[in-house]
Amino acid sequence: MKDMRIIVNIILMINMNSKNSDDEKLLGKLTPEQAAEAHQKRTEHHLKYTKSTAEKFSNRPRMYSVGKSFYRAFFKIYPSSIHVLPDFIIFAEGRCGSTSLYEAIVDHPNVHRALQKEIYFFDAEFQRGVSWYKRHFPFVWKKYLSTKIQGKKFLTGEATLRYCTHPYAPGRAYELIPKVKLIALLRNPIDKALSAYNFQLTNGREKLSFEDSLKEEESRIGGEMEKMEKDENYYSANFFRYSYLTRGIYINGLKKWMNTFPRTQFFFQESESFFKNPSYALNQIYEFLNLPKFQAKQYPHYNLRKYPSMKPETRKQLIEYFKPYNEELYKLIGKSFDWDK
Repeated sequence: MKDMRIIVNIILMINMNSKNSDDEKLLGKLTPEQAAEAHQKRTEHHLKYTKSTAEKFSNRPRMYSVGKSFYRAFFKIYPSSIHVLPDFIIFAEGRCGSTSLYEAIVDHPNVHRALQKEIYFFDAEFQRGVSWYKRHFPFVWKKYLSTKIQGKKFLTGEATLRYCTHPYAPGRAYELIPKVKLIALLRNPIDKALSAYNFQLTNGREKLSFEDSLKEEESRIGGEMEKMEKDENYYSANFFRYSYLTRGIYINGLKKWMNTFPRTQFFFQESESFFKNPSYALNQIYEFLNLPKFQAKQYPHYNLRKYPSMKPETRKQLIEYFKPYNEELYKLIGKSFDWDK
């Protein structure tokens, strides 16, 4: 048993910075200079860790040799990585309760969490490559043990809410994981806007009043989406921080995703009804993910904060502002929500 642990240690250390064919495919998304630099860095890191692994186990040359042979044999079977890719992604939307939903989903005994909920791979971190992304998910042999030996279902996933709006995220996701299940958690865009504003206010990034921030939104983020659309390597953090109204127009982002993936791979959940009856909503999601029903002991509401109410006249204006976009949304997804209040 001790020798086996040593062998596994060797495999993991050698694999830590190895490159693969998926990385090479994604390098084509970068400029030639960026691709060459990324390739050189990964090669240097791989050589560094391979050398340090050999030195660390120099007093066990037989174990190192066995481990290295097993590593090579394993990657003939699993050439891309020793980690799995996600089975589901919560891709929409920020300030809608995604942490509560994600934590509830991974509470299911057949679902295994990623290293972190939000990975930002298909938007901000795409240049890091598929190997980097995969390292956020469980090992292949963990899935094999669960599904082949124990006869259980095995799912994993992440929740990055900026994916919905990012212009290249749908295509990037489809290229890598075309059969992934996609979950959109959608909140009344009026309440979402106020929540997003208060989030930035609490973090010290917002100095304007709520009403002034809405008036200044166009001057703050105008042209940023066009820049991201024009340059795949350009990423605007300010766009995602200050798009209180824009990101509440769900139809814009969802259209791109639904033009890329089949309709059967989407599940749309209203935030308000999720928090009103989480057990019912989750079992619908479990069914969508082909998981058995599960009843948790509790359903915590994460990141619940209290902040000043919106002015009645502002809410009235926003009801009229979002109304036509909401109507388009309802037609697109085949569901209606009571958001005109």
